[in-house]
Amino acid sequence: MASVTQALLFSYGVPGGGGPSLWTPARLSTLKMWFRGDDAGSVDAAAVATWPDASGNSNDATQSLSPNKPTMDVTTGLGGHRVVNFDATASQAMVLPSTLLSGFSSGAVVFVLKLLSDPPGDTVLSGNPLQTTTTGNNPSLYPWAGDSNIYDGFGSTERHVVGNPSTSLATWHIGSFHSQTNLYRYYLNGVQFFTTSTNTVDWSFTAPLLGRWFNGGFNYSLAGKMAEILLVNEFLSDADRQKAEGYVAHKYGLQSVLDVSHPYKSAPPT
Repeated sequence: MASVTQALLFSYGVPGGGGPSLWTPARLSTLKMWFRGDDAGSVDAAAVATWPDASGNSNDATQSLSPNKPTMDVTTGLGGHRVVNFDATASQAMVLPSTLLSGFSSGAVVFVLKLLSDPPGDTVLSGNPLQTTTTGNNPSLYPWAGDSNIYDGFGSTERHVVGNPSTSLATWHIGSFHSQTNLYRYYLNGVQFFTTSTNTVDWSFTAPLLGRWFNGGFNYSLAGKMAEILLVNEFLSDADRQKAEGYVAHKYGLQSVLDVSHPYKSAPPT
């Protein structure tokens, strides 16, 4: 009989056992983009030119410039899975299709991330997991080295001062931003950390970036490692958000970061 670990590995796409069919983001009807570290490459330290989109929408992330390509972390990884390393000093980031944000009126992004440091050093001002707009003044810094705060403008004309979590963002964590008209939220490890009813949506960036925030003379790249990220064109319901959190928590062995009250603290969603 396969162990529980084997069952989870099999169900989440890693060979090695049998088991139940577990919930994955593929069940979200509004899923537009889905990147998994395991799909980006299998050779440690290899440059990532293309990160295939697992959503079925062919929204692959690409990078043609060798110095700007992120690299694979295979030997360390996370929970037996491969992750992608972004080096801010080399301005590493990936470009997404110009049509990715077409038709968006609301949206959410969920990611599994670990920053190089918290806050970043003064010479490494961390970028954002996903840039969707160029509106505002430095809207997407995760976090800002000067004061440790997260500033974010995911799908928004606003530069939201999200705050400085007590949880170190230099540890593996599950984050998500959600934006719709008159409502914006950030969740950290399944707990709402920030919310505001002051929000005007904006999905204007025609060249969305993975791992960088860029606007005119400002250019900040992500300093850290990413295991998984998904984008939907809806403000996720609590039920779907919690399923996404439970999915990545159990896939990557991050159950301990979830609050004791989280519905998927002990078992993954099915």
